[in-house]
Formats: sequence, structure tokens, C-alpha cells
Amino acid sequence: MTPAGDFRHRVTIQAATETTTTSGAVIQDWDTPVLIGQRWAHIEASGGRETFRARGINPEVDAVIRLRGGHLAVTQKHRVLHSDGRK
Repeated sequence: MTPAGDFRHRVTIQAATETTTTSGAVIQDWDTPVLIGQRWAHIEASGGRETFRARGINPEVDAVIRLRGGHLAVTQKHRVLHSDGRK
């Protein structure tokens, strides 16, 4: 169990808006995300890597995020937005 004092990061949980194209494909749009909730969190970095994509090298960090407060169903379809702007 994580002590209450370790939950020092304020995060926002968002979900993408899903739209259906004329061909029936479902597209996730992050331009206008849906607010799921805000919580205090404990963020623990568990590793990182750099990937090479078309426009350069992109650093990626894996982290374990523990949320404080009531039950909130967070899945892989959601994203966490840190109070400093990191996603």
C-alpha cells in the first residue's frame, strides 16, 4: 500500500472522442478529449527507451501510476495528462 503522502502528482484522465466514418471505421480523436476524472497520483518510472520514427528520435518512458480516491475504470483506451502537460 502506498502512503497518502506519496500521492503528490495531480493528473487528469481523458478518453478520446470516437467517431464513425462513412465506411464504418471507428476513429479516435484526441483533439477534443472527454474528461473522465481528476485524481492525485503516485507516478513511478519503470523504464524507458528511444524509438526512431519518421521525424526523429522520440523518447518514451514507461511508468506505473497509482491513483488515489474512489474507483475509476481506467483502461488502455484512456490517457493520463500530468499537471505539467506531459501525457
